[in-house]
Amino acid sequence: MSAITQTEQQSEILISLMQAGFVLFLGVLYFLAPKGYAGEVAIRPVPLVLLVYSPFVVARLLLAWKRRLSPVMLNVSIVLDIAMICVLLWSYHVQYQQPAGFYLKAPTAMYLFIFIALRSLRFDARYVLFAGVTAAAGWLVLTLYAIRTGTPVTSDFIAYITGSDVLVGAQVDRIIAILVLTVILAVGVSRAGRVLTTSATEQHARQELSRYFSPEVTAKILDRETGFEPGDGEVYDAVAMMIDIRGFSAWAESIDPATVMCALADYQSRIVPIVLKHNGSIDKFMGDGVLCH
Repeated sequence: MSAITQTEQQSEILISLMQAGFVLFLGVLYFLAPKGYAGEVAIRPVPLVLLVYSPFVVARLLLAWKRRLSPVMLNVSIVLDIAMICVLLWSYHVQYQQPAGFYLKAPTAMYLFIFIALRSLRFDARYVLFAGVTAAAGWLVLTLYAIRTGTPVTSDFIAYITGSDVLVGAQVDRIIAILVLTVILAVGVSRAGRVLTTSATEQHARQELSRYFSPEVTAKILDRETGFEPGDGEVYDAVAMMIDIRGFSAWAESIDPATVMCALADYQSRIVPIVLKHNGSIDKFMGDGVLCH
């Protein structure tokens, strides 16, 4: 498993834990906060939405923990997250017995930005973009629903602020803000992903090179900004040395292959550090032979 894949899987676990914390926070907040609606309201949409959403959060956490979240599941997860917020917003006008335009001013809309930002914890800009577009589409649906159900549309900002009228320009601003934030986060995630990939590649290259070259030579190779061309290099007085095990071939013929490979691995693990310690480099392994200089 690559370091990048492992980091992304850990990010999905973190996202799932934050979703679970969000549900818990909303539940506690709902039951502890004073109710701002009339006592005779028959429908309590908020606990119902949280009750339906909670099993999904638990299932997502388990799948993330077992590393079984596929790209399709991740996209479905994003849609369900945004849908949960949109349904919560929609429910406010039912719960408070107000025109549909009432929910367009609910502060819960800010949670859309939280769920978009959650996707930035994974180094994949595609999911950030999908979350942002889904959130913008959800807000558009909420706006159109409010208009279609008879909420007055106004161009008067004061009427919009003090009443339940729909100011189309304000909703367009909200959608633009969602999309702009999404693009900014996507660019940031993309840049961070490239940095992570470069870092992981360099680390892997350093580990591989350090198996054959001294730290000084490894550093010179990795620090070089351009590739190597034929004839590039530095001239040193050096000694080529061939090391092998006396009687190895005859011994290997009488021993099972697994034992031979274990012996070779142990032998090479002892020889290589000694060579590198004296600023030597490994040219190649040839069975029990080690060519170094």
